[in-house]
Amino acid sequence: MSEPVRMAIVGAGHWGPNLIRNFHSSTASVVKMVVDWDAGRLEQIQARFPDIAVAQDAQAVWRDPAIEAVVIATPTSTHFALAKAALESGKHVLVEKPIAKRAVEADELTALADKLGRILLVGHVFIFNQTVQRVRNYIDSGKFGRVYYVSMVRTNLGPIRPDANAAWDLMSHDISIAIYRLGAEPEGASAVGGTWINPGVEDAVFATLRYPGDILLNIHASWLNPRNSPRHQRGRRQGDVDLRRHEPASERLSHAQGCRHRDRPHRHAQAPSRLETRQGLRSSSGVV
Repeated sequence: MSEPVRMAIVGAGHWGPNLIRNFHSSTASVVKMVVDWDAGRLEQIQARFPDIAVAQDAQAVWRDPAIEAVVIATPTSTHFALAKAALESGKHVLVEKPIAKRAVEADELTALADKLGRILLVGHVFIFNQTVQRVRNYIDSGKFGRVYYVSMVRTNLGPIRPDANAAWDLMSHDISIAIYRLGAEPEGASAVGGTWINPGVEDAVFATLRYPGDILLNIHASWLNPRNSPRHQRGRRQGDVDLRRHEPASERLSHAQGCRHRDRPHRHAQAPSRLETRQGLRSSSGVV
């Protein structure tokens, strides 16, 4: 059995504690150091994980040759500089989404990782979700027929980011899912947003992207909605597919079959055929 990867976590705020727990409890990795500017957070980390070293300056990680990989879970505006410094110090890097605030910065990090032979990974966690993967398998197999359009909604009440708008913070999830499911990158995009909380930072964004094959993607993202309501729906020749998250441990995939076609005037809409998956609840059912 290979030795666990020795890691450091930079950023112990909103998402950091989950990363620390997961990587430290895995047999494939061990967290050696946690970095955060907030001394109070570091005290909490040490109380919970007394075997993990802490520091307020990321230079402690860059200088430590024993640390092989770094996870960056800091505000978006710091991602580029921290990821670049980590790569230049010889570390593999996992950076939370979005990778950076500008495409040119993402390109520079990618080129640097290739040049140095380091792994650079972005935390697009939803592409590892079983329901997301199942939908892609259905699309690839032709089970769903031709995809016409995809409609996505990702809304919640907070957290409100001061340095990245709702598109960068929330919509990046859905775009990564769409790229994964459709197996292609968008050919064009347009978007409009509204700003009400922090000047220059859009709190709600409506975007339209066009993918190869004349597939249209529409996304609504906002952190001002009182309900947590991620929902994905796609239209296709044979009907539509509806994916909703009802609760953290549960997702439902609904597959409605049958629609009226102009070339088949006597074919009426059929009753829905529904496939449901309940993840984390140890139950599944199919209803026809």
